[in-house]
Amino acid sequence: MEETEIAPQDSGLRQGDIIKLYSEKNSNFGVIVNADCDLANDKIDGHVAYVPIYTFPDFIERFWAAEQIQTIKKLLDCR
Repeated sequence: MEETEIAPQDSGLRQGDIIKLYSEKNSNFGVIVNADCDLANDKIDGHVAYVPIYTFPDFIERFWAAEQIQTIKKLLDCR
């Protein structure tokens, strides 16, 4: 996952805008985190930085479940 996308200079994007991600398998949207002044003054080298937006089930599966399963297994092994 890159967390940057090429953006045309005249795109008019602003910090906090939600963008559609076409190449990501697990996240369909992202929120732009570049500063508005950098976007307005073209100080982004043609790329915008974003944070992926995950659905709750996808977040649970990707970032939470595996660790929780291991924790539960360890607890059960101690009994």
